[in-house]
Amino acid sequence: MSAVVVCVLRSGGDFLPEHAVRLVEDLQKYWAGHFICLTNFGAAYHASWPPYERRPLLRPYPGWWSKLELCAPEQDGLGDIWYCDLDTVVVGDVTDLIGVGQLTMLQDFMRPRLASGVMYLPVSARRDVWKAWKKEGPVNVMRRCHRGGDQQFFEEVWGTTAATYQTLFPGQIVSYKKDVALAGAGWGHHPNARLICFHGKPRPWELSRDQLLR
Repeated sequence: MSAVVVCVLRSGGDFLPEHAVRLVEDLQKYWAGHFICLTNFGAAYHASWPPYERRPLLRPYPGWWSKLELCAPEQDGLGDIWYCDLDTVVVGDVTDLIGVGQLTMLQDFMRPRLASGVMYLPVSARRDVWKAWKKEGPVNVMRRCHRGGDQQFFEEVWGTTAATYQTLFPGQIVSYKKDVALAGAGWGHHPNARLICFHGKPRPWELSRDQLLR
């Protein structure tokens, strides 16, 4: 089973339209499916974008909470969604990751919790999140989960039903911060990797290619 690939781009933070362009261009080296960007950037910012679909963010959820729009009823018609953060670097064939076919998240690289940097989201799982989100109320959830963010809320709803990519595909998704920079081992020590996740500073566009793939 495959999925549509969706990213989320909210203005006001570190991320700009060119970072979505970079992600799409990286993906297209290894994968030929459909890509959608949920964004509040207007058309003027996208004149030079590759030919993929843009959909508006319809709600003013700040920062990472914009990911909740992946679960909004407007996206049900997309079928299953594969999501990854804009500061993800694609370095190999992602076909199996996109086609995993079941609710799957990252295991956080630094803490014993789930992480939302890469996710496979079936429609039914997204509906569960949206139901809980609306029942408690977005403002209440954002206040209660302030430190844990969207990841905490996803984990509360999905609990143990979510698989993790590190369990299903060992060594294929790694952390730049933990597995490359802190380990001091260099990228060449991760030959099976398909994705490099940055989850914070530095961002991949702040590094030279030699630093990134050393």
